[in-house]
Amino acid sequence: MAAEGTDPAAGELAEYVQAADRLRTERANQLEVGGTVYQICHARRLLRWGPDGPEGPRPSDTNSHPPAPRHPHLDEDGNVHYDDNDEA
Repeated sequence: MAAEGTDPAAGELAEYVQAADRLRTERANQLEVGGTVYQICHARRLLRWGPDGPEGPRPSDTNSHPPAPRHPHLDEDGNVHYDDNDEA
């Protein structure tokens, strides 16, 4: 094992460590490490499907947004409400 700081790749590794720390602390859309620009895509919905069907949430999953409505609201009189601001 090389002593700390003597490995030629230590500087490059330090850049990746800093980038990983940045990803953990903020919601970055782009990172540059070692001259390469990485574009980050944030997905709102992700469904993992296994042999037994859809997987439940994992402890590492974060939920910063409430579930988005998929269908318009239908009240007890049969009126369709396309958003929460409808008064009809």
